[in-house]
Amino acid sequence: MPTRMVTLSLAAVALGVGCVVFAGMEGGPDTEPVTEGMLRGSGKLLLKTMATAAADKVVVAWITAPPEAAQKLAGGLVEEELAACVNIMPEVKSVYKWKGKIETDTEALLMVKTRKANIEHIAAYLKANHPYDCPELISADIDGGLPQYLQWVLDNTKTP
Repeated sequence: MPTRMVTLSLAAVALGVGCVVFAGMEGGPDTEPVTEGMLRGSGKLLLKTMATAAADKVVVAWITAPPEAAQKLAGGLVEEELAACVNIMPEVKSVYKWKGKIETDTEALLMVKTRKANIEHIAAYLKANHPYDCPELISADIDGGLPQYLQWVLDNTKTP
């Protein structure tokens, strides 16, 4: 009976270690993702470390708002520790379709630096505090940056 081998491929990232873990048959291609049940001892610790690193991933999120609401929203996100920093670009022109009609508005654009795990909490904050029925909230992973800055973002945002 073939022996199941576990291969760990580690790649350092700005804030920790990211892993791709696969299991395959000895001498065969790596095809099957490893589950916690396949691992013993330090392997289980590694999977927990991977989960923690994913939760601590720094992201940037964008929110649009009426210019008169931007400062209050930004301040609330920072005060609630949902964001470490919010940049406000006071005037962007937005063209969009709303209720079947093409609209053009001047809006403020908020650029939010936070933890990936906080995005759902930011969505709840916006639902309670944003004047729009359907506010824009989109986010993207940060793939690199000054490690001290990325750590500062983590230090200044709460962990959900």
